[in-house]
Amino acid sequence: MIIDTLFLYLIFSSAVFVYGIGLKRVIVFSNKPKNVLFQMFRMVITICISVFVCRGITLLFLVPARLQELFPFVCILFTYIFSLLTEKLFEYIFHIETKEISITICSVLIAVNEGLDMIHSIIIGTSCCLSFFLVLPILYAIRSRLHYSQQQIDFKQGALIFLSIAIIMLVLFSLNVSWFNLGVA
Repeated sequence: MIIDTLFLYLIFSSAVFVYGIGLKRVIVFSNKPKNVLFQMFRMVITICISVFVCRGITLLFLVPARLQELFPFVCILFTYIFSLLTEKLFEYIFHIETKEISITICSVLIAVNEGLDMIHSIIIGTSCCLSFFLVLPILYAIRSRLHYSQQQIDFKQGALIFLSIAIIMLVLFSLNVSWFNLGVA
């Protein structure tokens, strides 16, 4: 069940494609990807810590007090704090600037909202983050292929990249069409 959740949120229900989390950022970041591993490592650490703390606060304090509507505020607050801490830690240790907060916050919100328990929440958050970095090499390859091809003057490169993303989404989502499922026997 854990592997199913990992592949669901990593590939088939990718946060970049389904929710649009970081779609503009992945297009910009695929132009010149640098420090990708450090960025990914920092975001995964921040998401794991934030999901653990936010899920715990939600279950221990907000749900018994019937204030579960406040969990997005708690998630944003603690994710921002942990993101700043890990960012400063990475700057101090590795002397590399890694700034990205929007993908981290959205991944934590999805993980706390859709997770069944703590383990599934951490896996969902990590998968949402890794789906962002899984799309990067694909878009980098598309971008470099478009650079070497003879494209028309009428088309801009951004429009062709969005068209390529739409085709990738169509391919991924066409596997989940009802007429392909034979039903429960």
